[in-house]
Amino acid sequence: PGMSTIAERNAAHAAVVRSWLDESLAFSSLEMAVTDLEAVRNLCDAACFELSKFSALDEVVLASGESEQAAQAKRARVDPEGGLDEPLDGEQGWAVLDINDLECDPVRVCTASGAYFMLFDRPLLALGAFRHAHALDPCDVRAAYGMASCLESVGRRVAAAR
Repeated sequence: PGMSTIAERNAAHAAVVRSWLDESLAFSSLEMAVTDLEAVRNLCDAACFELSKFSALDEVVLASGESEQAAQAKRARVDPEGGLDEPLDGEQGWAVLDINDLECDPVRVCTASGAYFMLFDRPLLALGAFRHAHALDPCDVRAAYGMASCLESVGRRVAAAR
């Protein structure tokens, strides 16, 4: 057998992630997550980026569980009208993936990683990734929408509406 394409390898890794989602979600939550996973895979395919490289993010997702819960408790005491550009405690999503040496579209990779983090309900990690994509391309709708979704999920409704 010859070398597989990036799209084929991405499909294989997406199947692994899908099995994790199947184990932890049910019904409509699972359907939404599978749709989101397909969008992540499509972004990676379009950027010619190996989805399997996100396996490094899996460790961050697992390690961030407790810190996200602590940050969520702290945010409960924070002004819900905080600014859009104001970084939140625990926001680091872009920093865990080295995009400087990539030969592909860094905006798509950042938005894909943000969406990947959201699959596992890690809005702070996702916000950092979406915010970095937005900084790279302020006109990217996926980055702006991702930021708004994350801000909404962490209680920053006014900032999300901007």
